[in-house]
Amino acid sequence: MHFTLHTEIPRSLLRGASIFWLDLSVVICGIIQAMQKIKTKDVGRQMKVTILGHPTYVSRLTRFFEVIGASDGSLLLTGPFGCGKEVWLDYVIANSKRSQQAIIKVNCAELAESDATREIFADTAESLLGQAQGGTLVLDEPRYLPISTQASLGKFLEDRKAMDRRTGESRFVDTRIMAMATDRKALAPMLTYRFAYRVSIPPLAGRKEDIPYLLKGLLRDSSIRYVRYIALLKLFYNRWGGNVRELKSYLTQTMAYYQSTATEKFHATGLWGEVSIRYFQDVFAEETWYYDYNFEEDFRRYFSEILTRTTFREEIINEGLVVPLEKKDASYLALNIWEEDFEEKAWRIYRKFADYLEKCKTGVSKDTGL
Repeated sequence: MHFTLHTEIPRSLLRGASIFWLDLSVVICGIIQAMQKIKTKDVGRQMKVTILGHPTYVSRLTRFFEVIGASDGSLLLTGPFGCGKEVWLDYVIANSKRSQQAIIKVNCAELAESDATREIFADTAESLLGQAQGGTLVLDEPRYLPISTQASLGKFLEDRKAMDRRTGESRFVDTRIMAMATDRKALAPMLTYRFAYRVSIPPLAGRKEDIPYLLKGLLRDSSIRYVRYIALLKLFYNRWGGNVRELKSYLTQTMAYYQSTATEKFHATGLWGEVSIRYFQDVFAEETWYYDYNFEEDFRRYFSEILTRTTFREEIINEGLVVPLEKKDASYLALNIWEEDFEEKAWRIYRKFADYLEKCKTGVSKDTGL
């Protein structure tokens, strides 16, 4: 005779039983479910969220999200893949009165369509709403939920009441709903417009001023000290389809390449960027074997011309934006990432290069840049 873990064992213990024949599949399922809950449920933690980016952009958003966090209203965060939605959502939770309560995060794509409504609204403490009671339920990509489930969620957002199927009466559930979506238009309107707050996070390409701050923050714990200006320009002009998430993986992958080609003179890990370039056009030669760059076309077209036929390099040296790591070779120009004004210098280099790029596109004196 087989028993289930949840009901028969406690009853048998009360009757004095000491030996059980267990269905191994039930045991395994129970363990898997428990592990899943550990991954998705966080209770009573002290949340600390670090936001990287330009101070103006970050301070504006942090103040806005602090107000949303304190309001206890539902929130829909939208934006392209990897743009930082989850970081901002965690920031909202950390600044809410529910930050010390249950936080349940659910990937809606993993919920079976036939069971989605039951998983969320079941009349037991094991439902997702029940597990998040008093806390926050986070739905990742609710567009994968059936229309009927989205409709039920939309109704719940209005009054936080769920139908008790046993009594036929509605019951209040003290759970705050938050959601993340890459495409707001993919959600049912009956759900989208019932969120109290709907905020869109822009892609990294739309906030290039964040790049130096992200670079410095992501390399903070590494041994990297110098960033070559060419490598910096490539960051500004790459199309980041995967946004901040792609930038993180890019740093990991390209650092491995740069360190493998660095000379002992620069202690390998101390310099980030190519250290051996004979001609500037070689920057683009066969790069895809170590990283699949996707540069803006104008950058690829005019890069060598700006560095060889204008005074761009002399200007960034004279203005103290870069330092030569090797006095006899001016191509070893880099920025000290540990300096307090690194981000400002990096942005000035980008703006100066962008001005020359615009002049090249319009055909203004390519020899002098004037």
